[in-house]
Amino acid sequence: MNTQLLSHQTGFTILEIMTVLAILSILIAMAGPGLLNMMPMIRLNNATQGIVNDLQFARMRSITTSKEYRLNFDPSTESYRIEEGDRSEGSSWPGSLVDLERRLNDQSSMFYQKDIDIESVTQNPVFTPKGLCSTNSTIKIKNSAGGKKKITVNLAGGIKVYDSWD
Repeated sequence: MNTQLLSHQTGFTILEIMTVLAILSILIAMAGPGLLNMMPMIRLNNATQGIVNDLQFARMRSITTSKEYRLNFDPSTESYRIEEGDRSEGSSWPGSLVDLERRLNDQSSMFYQKDIDIESVTQNPVFTPKGLCSTNSTIKIKNSAGGKKKITVNLAGGIKVYDSWD
């Protein structure tokens, strides 16, 4: 009776398990360097998405509070601030800081993105209570691997991201 029970048991032998683990180890070792090469682009995409999210936040806050909001970029320190104006039109700047300053190159900052540079900003985007932007604005950022992103904000408040500066 015991021999019948043993013959019907299924499972993997130690040799089969070790073979599968060896194959998986080889595949992971081959894929590892490729994943590391993708990290600069992933960081660039994260930084770009963070800026776009903050632009949308400033636009929505401007609409809901009936005050001007702007993102005040400082390429020399790789940082920007979200500021609230003191009125609905013609605010005096700098306004009051809405949230933490976003410092992309400071490791102690929760917004840190390794090797990301704010290359240039044509004008700081200022959103009006109607959801419009007072000027066309272009923000160019890049990473250490040569990746580039361009974020544009048009007069209607529309935000677009381009994969290069051209």
